[in-house]
Amino acid sequence: VTRHMSDADAAGEIDQGFNDAMAALRAINNQMRPSLANIAVYCEWKFSDGAPAKSRASRAVKSLIDANMVVREFGKLKITTKGKNELKP
Repeated sequence: VTRHMSDADAAGEIDQGFNDAMAALRAINNQMRPSLANIAVYCEWKFSDGAPAKSRASRAVKSLIDANMVVREFGKLKITTKGKNELKP
């Protein structure tokens, strides 16, 4: 069964994706060794069984990489200048 997604629903999903990406950016900035699990724990993203929602963290990190706010160097996440500018108040 499928249902039609209203414009409001679509806008809400876009806002949630942006909020997730910004939360992940803050998590990466505040951790020495950011992993998907650590990002999920920092952002308090967890499944009903209490396990960290690494899939949600992965989607957020992918959005940051696509937006050139984060790069993956030698398997480690690094914030770019653009990402650092987004963190400034």
